[in-house]
Amino acid sequence: MPTGYTAKVNDGTITTLKDYALCCLNAFVRNCDDTLLDVTKTLQPDPYHLEKIKEIQDEIVTTLTLTKNDCEISAKRFFEKERCYRERDIQCRQEIRQRYIDMINKINLWQIPEELTKLRDFMLDQLTESKRSDCYECDLPTITKLSGEEWKLQKIQDLCETLIYHTKEWRKECEKTEKDNHLIKTLLESL
Repeated sequence: MPTGYTAKVNDGTITTLKDYALCCLNAFVRNCDDTLLDVTKTLQPDPYHLEKIKEIQDEIVTTLTLTKNDCEISAKRFFEKERCYRERDIQCRQEIRQRYIDMINKINLWQIPEELTKLRDFMLDQLTESKRSDCYECDLPTITKLSGEEWKLQKIQDLCETLIYHTKEWRKECEKTEKDNHLIKTLLESL
């Protein structure tokens, strides 16, 4: 059976070494689909992280310019949003847990022929494992109501950490793109 890389050789769509090499090149360079790379163009880094950097920088500036009253309002909104999120999360996990328990109970009451024992055991194992991983109970730290100034400092710290992350990822993306372009150039020169 042909693979995604050999299917076009199999059906006769690809007949040259160059086209096959370019098809296989997709496994080594950033290319999300199965079309041949346009090797006449230099690859450009995906702008996602660069766009995030700009957004975060703008958000830092906006946060720094908030008034004391704006910070107090934002702190209250943040606290309420976090409280509601936790309540919904706990309720959702309880509902999922109950659905798993209900199904486990149905399986345990199921009168089965001997030859279905392995299937039943498999079904129970799946539900038990899912219940354990999906319905964990963790002790979330208490949500502290922050003052406006505390919220502002926390917000800026969080934004700076996110900015550092996206800056590192942008550098990696640029380095990867440079390596991909070098690989394409080396391949083309060798054909």
